[in-house]
Amino acid sequence: MGDFIVFGELGLSGEVRSVHFAEERIKEGLRFGYKKAIVPKGAVVEIDGAEIFPVGHIRDAIELII
Repeated sequence: MGDFIVFGELGLSGEVRSVHFAEERIKEGLRFGYKKAIVPKGAVVEIDGAEIFPVGHIRDAIELII
């Protein structure tokens, strides 16, 4: 369970919104040993060595973690 990095802005209705510097955030996570990233749908990037899971709602992120 503790092998994910997660980032994004959370709206009042549970939507996950994009934030700046998605690629840099994922690369920093890799540097610290994280291999999986849960990111907002609008922040989809491909980085070698990382599994990236785009989500649009907080419930989608929770399902991935559980």
